[in-house]
Amino acid sequence: MIKKQQDQLLTKDEQLINKAMESTTCEIHMGQYPIFCLTTQKPDDTRLVFRESAKLASGQAVKEWIIRVADDYGWPGEHEAEVWRAIQHLIELRARDGCLTNPIETTLEEIRQHMSHDSRGGRQRKQLVWSLACLRNTSLETNLWYHADIKIHKHASFSLLASLSWTFKELSNKTKIIDHVFIGFGPEMFKNIQENYVRPVDKGFRDQMLKKWLAKRLYELLGLKFYALRERYVPYQIRYSRLCHLLGIKPQQHLSLAKRILGRSHTELINALFIAKVEWFPVKSGDQDWVLRYWPGSRAKAEWTQDYWKGV
Repeated sequence: MIKKQQDQLLTKDEQLINKAMESTTCEIHMGQYPIFCLTTQKPDDTRLVFRESAKLASGQAVKEWIIRVADDYGWPGEHEAEVWRAIQHLIELRARDGCLTNPIETTLEEIRQHMSHDSRGGRQRKQLVWSLACLRNTSLETNLWYHADIKIHKHASFSLLASLSWTFKELSNKTKIIDHVFIGFGPEMFKNIQENYVRPVDKGFRDQMLKKWLAKRLYELLGLKFYALRERYVPYQIRYSRLCHLLGIKPQQHLSLAKRILGRSHTELINALFIAKVEWFPVKSGDQDWVLRYWPGSRAKAEWTQDYWKGV
């Protein structure tokens, strides 16, 4: 009898772990966890680890998110993030039209059309090719340790782009330029794309109303959090240090400097009615850290309805 109960508990725990692991590798978490380094001073290391713990069923779970980059290309930054968002938008359009394939076939010009007009290097073919190669050489790993009566460890690893190739065409002056680009995705990534795990993003609002990339990143992150809390009528609350890790920026030791760096993006989002207000509170432990509370604005609440996304 005891053995049967233990087996049932193990089965239940394994199901929860598998579900948590699947959600960790899906695109919604790629919008939550950091991939791109938005600071001007990039890390010297080629490996970045983000770790957090959470209560899961009858035990404690530790989730780990690891980004690895190649020495030749370094850390993907603001321009690579713009290219990645453009690729995501292309995928969404292909899926809507029922013509999504793996790999997808596109051109450098089509990718540029879906980038914001003021993105750095967005109109330079060489910079675009470099960013695509940087994304191809950026790999992700997830680990999940579950501590209960037994210990379970799950691991998954994948690349942002599983394959990247192109064909050339020759101009009248004998110059060769890239013609068609083929972008492939691994099975985990493509499955999540097909099942539409990613939260929709209002590309027009993000690229036209928001000027700073940090504001765009906050929009993507807070959109996920506001939607998850939509029925509880409470603000999204997060520690400043953790928010910096999720945004890909360096935490500051002084409140005035922390507010100055985030304040510009907060102002953009408040003026755009996506955030109603932001509150800062010191942590009880007395550490050089703070708690931020974000209250959703009218635009954020409008995104909770299906009608909002018609025609977006």
